[in-house]
Amino acid sequence: HNEVAGYLLMAQTDALGRKTAFTHDITTSQLTSIVAPDGNRTRFGYNLHGLLTQTILPDDRRLTRSYDAL
Repeated sequence: HNEVAGYLLMAQTDALGRKTAFTHDITTSQLTSIVAPDGNRTRFGYNLHGLLTQTILPDDRRLTRSYDAL
């Protein structure tokens, strides 16, 4: 089962009733976090060009990305 607001996926529930929630930035609609059924949260950060630059894992480890100039 999917819960949708406009065209954005807000939550998804699997056949066993486990719910995964998705949060989006109200201005850009970019995905900002995912909360897994076990409560673990993964967060996402973007640069001014809207490119994904940071993923913060549930244990607070950070994965960073950089991009060459276009």
